[in-house]
Amino acid sequence: MPLLTLENPVFAAYAVAGALMVLKLMVQGWATVVLMIRSDAGLLNPEDLRPGPANRSPRPAQLDPEPRVERSRRMQRNDLESIPAFPAIGVVFVTVTPPAWAANLIFAAFVPRVSPIPGPMAPASATKSAPCSSPSAPSR
Repeated sequence: MPLLTLENPVFAAYAVAGALMVLKLMVQGWATVVLMIRSDAGLLNPEDLRPGPANRSPRPAQLDPEPRVERSRRMQRNDLESIPAFPAIGVVFVTVTPPAWAANLIFAAFVPRVSPIPGPMAPASATKSAPCSSPSAPSR
């Protein structure tokens, strides 16, 4: 059986995992744009303040960082660092003919490692933690 065809279950698993990661990489950029438009903030460059269909009332405050936009931007950068290596490493893995169950397990484990598309975040006040006091610690 040829190794690099969809008849090979290992290659089929590789193709599905690769397609999901490329799709995620493509969607993440647009998710960042949607977050910038919804929050009306998080723009990076002064030239982004030009009036247009997506920014009808530009103002300097739009250049201020927006936590959700910055998180989405970091996720995109992380994807750009980790996903491009997958095709090369995955093809080498397919050519060593691992068992199909092992390939499915490894590819399935790698796909969720790619960061998810950002969802709603907790308010900043909810993420600050109070100092921890342990009830079992002896007091002096």
